[in-house]
Formats: sequence, C-alpha cells, structure tokens
Amino acid sequence: MIRPDLRQELMLLALALLALVVFGVGYSVGQRDETFHTDWVKPLHGLAGANGAVGTIQGGTPDANGNTPLLLTVRGLRPLHKAERYILYLTRDGKRFSSCGEFKARATTTRVRLSAPGTLTYRDGWEVVRAELDDRTVEKPLLRTARATG
Repeated sequence: MIRPDLRQELMLLALALLALVVFGVGYSVGQRDETFHTDWVKPLHGLAGANGAVGTIQGGTPDANGNTPLLLTVRGLRPLHKAERYILYLTRDGKRFSSCGEFKARATTTRVRLSAPGTLTYRDGWEVVRAELDDRTVEKPLLRTARATG
C-alpha cells in the first residue's frame, strides 16, 4: 500500500507532467502567425466531447480602445451544421465573463482572429463552446485553458 503523503506527491507530479504535455501540444499546434504580433500564448486542452482537440490563444498588445487582439488556433473540433457555431469566451474566476467572437471549424486546423474586451490578467481563462445560431442552446465547454492559481 502506498503511503498517503507519497500518493499525494505522485498525484501532483502526474498533474504537473500533464500540464507540461498539454502546453507543449498546444504550443506546437498554435505555431505563431508571423503577421500577428504575439505578447503571450495560452494553450487549450479538449474536454468531454472534444477529447482530441487542442489549441492555443495568442494575445497581442491592446489597441487604443483597450481591446486585446487574439489569434485562436484549434485542431480537432468537428465542422458544424449551418445552424451551429463555436464561441470563444473569456472567463474570470471560472465563469463566463464575455464572448470574444464566434467561428466555424474546418476539417483540420482552424485559425481565426478575434478580440477580447478590456484589460486581461494572468488569472483570466478561456473556453470554447458549441452553440446554435439562435442562442437557445449553448453547450458545456469543449476546450478550456488551465485555471490559474495564486
């Protein structure tokens, strides 16, 4: 039987390794766009319903109105029907704060420029959801960034 303190250390090590793998995959999928000035990059990992999906969000320098330009790159999201789309949400404290735009996925890699309102912090997160065009149905997140702590 494994000692409880050793079990906790092994679990923390496993979580750290998983975070490193997700970041590496996300970074490699989201190879930087040479026409987009990138100040930061955050990896996205797939959740239930999109287990194989990965992506990155690149953020640029805020414009004169305080909006941050974004370049979203995703791979592994299925193309949707005409009446559906994907939405990127900015999250704060794990809750949806603002929509940053919508997009359709291609069969392989999808890259789209979007925008985030206001000043962003390291604790802000992101999630991608599928929605119907009439906004009656917004599903659970399919992709999400790791939650910041501290």
